[in-house]
Amino acid sequence: LQATSSAFLVSSSPIHASSTPPRFPPLEISPEKARDVFLLSAEPTTALEGELQAALRREQDRNKSQKRRLVAMQSALVLNGTYVDLVRGQLAAQEKKKTDKKKGRLVGDGLPRLLTSREFVRRVTEFEQNAREKEEGLKQRKADREEKGAAMKEWKGLEDMRKARNKDIRAEYDVRVKAWEAERDLAKEERRRAGWKKPTLKGLLFSPIPKP
Repeated sequence: LQATSSAFLVSSSPIHASSTPPRFPPLEISPEKARDVFLLSAEPTTALEGELQAALRREQDRNKSQKRRLVAMQSALVLNGTYVDLVRGQLAAQEKKKTDKKKGRLVGDGLPRLLTSREFVRRVTEFEQNAREKEEGLKQRKADREEKGAAMKEWKGLEDMRKARNKDIRAEYDVRVKAWEAERDLAKEERRRAGWKKPTLKGLLFSPIPKP
């Protein structure tokens, strides 16, 4: 086994998602069928024929039992293969996540590196580039937050003004309604129509200002 592609199964090294276990090719298993029906249904004419029929039944029962065990084992192997594929997928995701985390560190394993090492220089360059990208992203997000904060502050001020203005409009409306009610009552007593229509708020109130 050590000389095959499955050597990782007996190795002390950690198993990686790229390690491919041996595949089991499922075999086609025929369904159970009634066999030798004529031989088994015939009435034996001699003791030997009776013994042969009994032996044939035992062999058929043994074959059926073996086939059922074979079906069970093959089903278990197929399910185990599916399980292994799922675990390998999760392992690959964990390995990728671990690799992505290492991109943010200059030396991921904590071991010293020679400054003349090409690999180290490459990692330094990559680290500096990632750091610049993160810094620019933070600055942009900070600028967005500050801009949004200023816009929210301005919006709140305008909303307060809108609410105050609507409050004044409603107060003025109440006064006008009371004046109209007095005119209406007087018109009823004098048997005439009111001098003006009932006031309405339609089109007078300011609508809410959408948030930025």
